[in-house]
Amino acid sequence: MPEYLEQLRGLLTRYSVRSGDFVLASGQRSSLYVDAKLTTCRAAATRLVGRAFLEKMRQRGWRPAAIGGLSMGADPIAIAVARESLDWDFRIDA
Repeated sequence: MPEYLEQLRGLLTRYSVRSGDFVLASGQRSSLYVDAKLTTCRAAATRLVGRAFLEKMRQRGWRPAAIGGLSMGADPIAIAVARESLDWDFRIDA
């Protein structure tokens, strides 16, 4: 696994993954809860998140003009990808 993904994984583990007894929105119980926004909104994660998405897009041959999604979860990811794309060979707006 590339170093940047190891770093992102470490941040996700540290800030986003919780163990305990959780009741999910579906009403089911889980001993694990992941809130990726707690990582994607961190300054230290933005370049890593942007690079992870851009690498996946490059692997698939995708060259989108823009990126987005539902506001609550996608905003930090879209901004990270847009920022990181400035250092790549193409620009993606959020």
